[in-house]
Amino acid sequence: MYGDNDPDYILALLAEEKNDFESARKFYTKAANADSGAAQHNLGVLSLEGKGGPQDYAEAAKWFRKAAEQGVPNSQANLGKQYVEGLGVPKDLGEALKWIRKSAEQHFADGEYKLGIMYLNGYGTEKNETEGYKWIERAAAQHHPLALDLQRKRQGAGGGLRYLPTNTPEQRKQAEAFIHMMAARERGQSGSSSQTGGSKQGCFIATAACGSADAPAVESLRGFRDNVLSKHLLGRAMIHAYETIAPPIASWVSKKPARRNAIRRLLVVPLAGFVERLSLSR
Repeated sequence: MYGDNDPDYILALLAEEKNDFESARKFYTKAANADSGAAQHNLGVLSLEGKGGPQDYAEAAKWFRKAAEQGVPNSQANLGKQYVEGLGVPKDLGEALKWIRKSAEQHFADGEYKLGIMYLNGYGTEKNETEGYKWIERAAAQHHPLALDLQRKRQGAGGGLRYLPTNTPEQRKQAEAFIHMMAARERGQSGSSSQTGGSKQGCFIATAACGSADAPAVESLRGFRDNVLSKHLLGRAMIHAYETIAPPIASWVSKKPARRNAIRRLLVVPLAGFVERLSLSR
């Protein structure tokens, strides 16, 4: 999906695996020019982080935009964030809201988190606590670390997650500082929205079916992902493909108890048993 089977994209992944970011940029550029959305996204990340070449926010925004226009949710979230901060593009909260919303509507956790923050603070839209909480909760359900942090603070405050007023110039300045602080915290915890997740993120369908990211079957599948699949190029490509298509399926599964039970009994538990036996035989 999004051109992740392009030969130059695969070569770029191999180069990046060896920390040869200069070669990775070269191959990503070839694939990106052939309209591989996955390559365009990763090229944007390298440009944003200054790997394999100069750090260039405008170049990053260019590639994120190309990928975002193809529907890559990671790029939509990253492009929106650049519009919030004015990195490589003019600061434009309306444009930021547009791209972040597109990402969130694809059930991308980082997009959901960012959209919640936009609503809670009235950035690019009217302040709307109900809508803001809704998107924060959705991101937290996918174990987005910053969304979980805000969720805990809200629960600790008796349900009142504080939003920042923006009625005066001083309040707007404080709210802007808050947005930059959260962006800096996000960079420290997870970097740019990349192609694959980590920790407890990513096991969307199994978590939806079992009702918890800590269910034994989910733990088994996550361990197989982290300890086996993520160690190999083909496995990482499979993880990326899964994390692209799984969120809307998980959302569909979670809406009906009968669906959750059926998917858990017929798919998740047998698959978890299989990977456990496979791990024991290694």
